Amino acid sequence: MALIACPECAREVSTLASTCPQCGYPIDDDDVQPIELTAKHWKGARIRGWAIALGGALLAGLAPDAWSPWGGLVGVGLCVWGLFEVIGAAVGAWWHHG
Repeated sequence: MALIACPECAREVSTLASTCPQCGYPIDDDDVQPIELTAKHWKGARIRGWAIALGGALLAGLAPDAWSPWGGLVGVGLCVWGLFEVIGAAVGAWWHHG
């Protein structure tokens, strides 16, 4: 066990510590990075899902007046797909959070 200086507050910290006990600065960066990347991935999937669901709802709402009946069916399908993506992103973020 060696002691190193904390990059944030310059206090001596053990190399086995994950964070500085004085200021809370993360010493072991390997533990922080995967969670941040995972969170960004699932947030992007959730935003993409809501965008698909909103687009599908708009398409389904406009389809009976402006387009063929297939447009409404496609809109409903997109809406369901988007909602499944949102639910999948929520479950994925929960599952991979640790």
